[in-house]
Amino acid sequence: YRSKDPLRVIGEVLNWQGHSAEELKAMKDGLERLKNLGLEAIED
Repeated sequence: YRSKDPLRVIGEVLNWQGHSAEELKAMKDGLERLKNLGLEAIED
């Protein structure tokens, strides 16, 4: 993330579990659907 001010790390996530392959595919399919509608995400 971008911040104008310094960030302080206050902890660490030790038991994080990522998204399943099915969830990732659904997210990517959703982004592709938006792209086809002319609504691409802005990443600057």
